[in-house]
Amino acid sequence: MSQAVGVTVSPNPMLPEEDAERKFVWQVVPVSASESVPDLIKHLEAKGYEYTRRGPASFSNDPCLLLVYRKEREPERKTEVKTLDTLQFQEQMLTLKLSVDKKAVAMHKFRQDNGDVSW
Repeated sequence: MSQAVGVTVSPNPMLPEEDAERKFVWQVVPVSASESVPDLIKHLEAKGYEYTRRGPASFSNDPCLLLVYRKEREPERKTEVKTLDTLQFQEQMLTLKLSVDKKAVAMHKFRQDNGDVSW
């Protein structure tokens, strides 16, 4: 009997009940027929939430629609971006330090070569 070899795919939960590993933070937006909630949806999307699906209908006669949003608790990409930003900032600081040190050495050599100049 041969085993199939493939790529391991992490689960992609669409509802909080399916998120066994608790990788996501969940928000539910109730929308009734009489109200509009685009501002709330824009606010959630600006905070990094993504739309997953319509929520399960609790009752067939319930006029309220549920929209389910999620965002990762600790996205790996965010950590990588922070690390990259830190390294780039350190590179800028070291470049600046190097240029200041070169100017200080040049100034010291100038003072040694021109000792008769009054400072």
